[in-house]
Amino acid sequence: MKTNSITDQERKGENIMKRTTAYVALLLIFALLLSACGKQPPVATDPTAPSQQQNTPDTSPTTQPTTPPALTPEEEYEKLLQDNDWYMRALCCIFEKPEEIPAYLYFYTGVGDGIQATGEEFDFIMDAFVQRNPDGWADYGYEYTRLPAEKINEGLSVLGVTIEDIQIPDQWVHNPNLDCYYFWVTDAYGVGKWSVTKVEKGTDGIVKVYWETEGYLSIDAEEFSTGALLSDPKMVLTMQQQPDGTYRILSNVPQKCATTEAKPKPHVLHAWTGEFSEENFRKTIESYQQNCTPFIFDEKNTTSSVTFETGFSISEAKIFRLTLVDDSNIAIEAEGWGRLVIYIEFEHNDTEISVDIADWWHRFHENEEVNEVYIWSYIICAKDTAGAEHYFYFRVQYPTLQNDAES
Repeated sequence: MKTNSITDQERKGENIMKRTTAYVALLLIFALLLSACGKQPPVATDPTAPSQQQNTPDTSPTTQPTTPPALTPEEEYEKLLQDNDWYMRALCCIFEKPEEIPAYLYFYTGVGDGIQATGEEFDFIMDAFVQRNPDGWADYGYEYTRLPAEKINEGLSVLGVTIEDIQIPDQWVHNPNLDCYYFWVTDAYGVGKWSVTKVEKGTDGIVKVYWETEGYLSIDAEEFSTGALLSDPKMVLTMQQQPDGTYRILSNVPQKCATTEAKPKPHVLHAWTGEFSEENFRKTIESYQQNCTPFIFDEKNTTSSVTFETGFSISEAKIFRLTLVDDSNIAIEAEGWGRLVIYIEFEHNDTEISVDIADWWHRFHENEEVNEVYIWSYIICAKDTAGAEHYFYFRVQYPTLQNDAES
């Protein structure tokens, strides 16, 4: 028989349910509070269940961040040059080879060592200044530029040469005790507004940068003979990229002088101006080997004389040396020569010299055969109207020779 009475066990179960309901309610309230604070409790998901697309509003920005446009080759190399002080200095010079850099102009603004001369060094500078300028330059004072040799080599490193390779400017004074050079500044210089117009990349890392300038500021033009002023507003700078990614400057010349075709090597070298010296002779031999080529004497196909322009008015000229050449041993030519005892016919007019290269060869080998090919070098000394001596050097390759009487 059923009764409606509640047993103690049922009361306990009812109390448990009430407490459970209370706990569930508290948990729901706590979850709502978390939601109100912008925090979501972690929700376990079934990795095997298909993902569901939720229609939540897209709050991401409507525009994506943009990257700057890539530089054009012209802009890239313009920036490259602007960011390197030595490259910019090279733009201010005209030179066909790194060793021909006009150093006075290239180093005109110094090397930035920031060292002020004191004591004996300062006295040396002042003595040299007075010797160079006995009347003094009161308007300019004693402003000088200090160039330690090691800093000069640092500046020349972008050209791939050292101080031993370049022509030391006459304006520099050398202090051998410190191996330091000095000169006195009078003005400033620099390239005006300029821009790169074209870039050509070739083989072996060669890059030709064509650029133009609208103006050029320079020091006194009369103080320089070459490489001082950009007389042509359209220039081309030739660079070569090195394995480490840097660039070496090879030349900076007017565009009208630049050519992509290889120029034929000259036969005659204007070796040097001034008195004869064995040192200049050795340098001439090395330079000729690298940059020039001998005349090939062939009685059937060439004339019997060598004719060349001196570039100045000749007051007198003479054949200074005739020497047998051995390219494998410079000493044979530099030291093993004899005073010229063979009469060689030559003539000159106002600016041109012509040397007979055939007559003496036949007379010298009269009645004998020549079974080897020989190369002989000539040094011609010509004086200009001011009395300065100019030395010209060239070589002639002579063939084998059979005597007509015996043939």
